[in-house]
Amino acid sequence: MKPWLLVVLIPALAIAAYFVLNPGAPATGLPAKAAVSAENPFFYPKAVAIPFGTDKMDFADQSFKAERYDDAVSALGAVYAERPAPADKAGAMQMAGQILFQKNDPSSRRYAREVLQAVINQYQGQVRLDSAHFYLGMIHVQEANAPVALFHFTTLLKDYPQSPFALNSAYVAQQIASVLATQDESVKGTILNRLKPLLPRNTKALIAILTSLCTTLIWFASAWQNHWTKLFQRKDPLLWLVLVAMMTLAGLNYVMEDQSHAKSMLEATKALPTVVKR
Repeated sequence: MKPWLLVVLIPALAIAAYFVLNPGAPATGLPAKAAVSAENPFFYPKAVAIPFGTDKMDFADQSFKAERYDDAVSALGAVYAERPAPADKAGAMQMAGQILFQKNDPSSRRYAREVLQAVINQYQGQVRLDSAHFYLGMIHVQEANAPVALFHFTTLLKDYPQSPFALNSAYVAQQIASVLATQDESVKGTILNRLKPLLPRNTKALIAILTSLCTTLIWFASAWQNHWTKLFQRKDPLLWLVLVAMMTLAGLNYVMEDQSHAKSMLEATKALPTVVKR
């Protein structure tokens, strides 16, 4: 084997082994910090004329009903900035997220996602967040991000089974699951499902394994007759060590991620019985 190939292959295998065996903290479906656009109308509200003596939340509600969405969002941004109580801040954020979602244009949908993700990150466990989870789920449905949409709908069903959004969440989640099942039955879906368990879900391990695999294939194709002889006639121990290492990593990854996936599915299904029995 040529030295330059060993320089690429051995570190790639070592990196793959590290990230397969130490994948880090499991994904929760939520980013650690919500990125906010500088032009987001909730966090950077424009000045709006509110009649003297009118409560800003009441003004926002009136503006929403009158379809003056920009005024409503600006008023809610002022509530968020001025009131210290978590319930007031979270209420303003969730209402603003709903309004931005209902504007139904790409920029407003992005702003809604930022606001709703921020309220979950800031107030998880302190106030009711069923509205945030529902509208975030709907946003991800519109953006064809089915796994994240299911995360929000099942979280809502688990944490807020009596929520007015629960039945709609269960219905949409069922529709998403039906679409995913149909995709899995297609030829493309069948092939991907066969390959998916053999590849790591975390990007670093996937890149490392694919790098080592491509390097090996390039090396083998460069003089396949000579390498065939080394593998199966001379039984070169270094080549067999590389192949066994790659197969072992794939097997370990399959077992570890299959267990992780089964645990995630179990947690998701725990949310469903309370809604099904209603």
